[in-house]
Amino acid sequence: MRSRVVNTPDIRFGRMAPTLSVSDIDQSVGFYTRILGFTKVFENGSPVGFVILKRDGAELHLSLRKGHAASSQNVAHLMVQDAAVVYEHLESRGVRIVKTLRDATFGMRCFVFADLDGNRIDVGEVLEPACNEPPAPSDSNAGAVLYAKNLSRISDFYAGVVGFEVGRSEADHVVLESRAVQLVILSIPQDLASSIAIAAPPVRRTETPIKLVFHVRSISACRAAAAKLDGELNPVEREWRFGEFTVCDGHDPEGNVFQLREKVESHP
Repeated sequence: MRSRVVNTPDIRFGRMAPTLSVSDIDQSVGFYTRILGFTKVFENGSPVGFVILKRDGAELHLSLRKGHAASSQNVAHLMVQDAAVVYEHLESRGVRIVKTLRDATFGMRCFVFADLDGNRIDVGEVLEPACNEPPAPSDSNAGAVLYAKNLSRISDFYAGVVGFEVGRSEADHVVLESRAVQLVILSIPQDLASSIAIAAPPVRRTETPIKLVFHVRSISACRAAAAKLDGELNPVEREWRFGEFTVCDGHDPEGNVFQLREKVESHP
């Protein structure tokens, strides 16, 4: 789809900053200053209801809104020099990771975290393409279909743990995509779903001849993300070696079993 070219005024644009709604100004300022190193440069109101925070080239506005309910979409995008370092720092401080660190097909290393109010911040680092790296395929060349009782819960799980991107979302299905794989989550028809009971915690569905397999950068990071999204990966002592990969099984919030593979770094 091509963007339509229109005439615009010959005016130079200045900065543009996101405004996040928060339920407690003091706690939110503490989160962004203590954990992310922002500095408060402006406040307004008595009591304070609006704050501007800055760090380097980033600017963030916080606006008090009692009873604020966070969106399920990302509300801000933060560019950094090293996404992996920021990711590890936030994890070590107990910040909720919504989507684990991944190298996306559009040339960025990125992840998503949530602040105290659940506002989702997308963090990204531009990757320099390797000279011998083959071009990313325009379409996924392998895929799978998974039926789910709770469509949003299962699609959020695989997006958050494996790092899939949402290609399309409809009332009865969600299409998740990566560079090489497409995973379609289909909602089980209501007349059938009402007869299916999901235990808490879920019981693994081991009596199946098929297991989904995904390649990831870090099984450890995925293990932490799975636990936060109501799934589970086997503990470290139950990982095993398969060829050039470390392998670990787990299950999603409805008990579907999957496997993650992390390539073992070889050292000369």
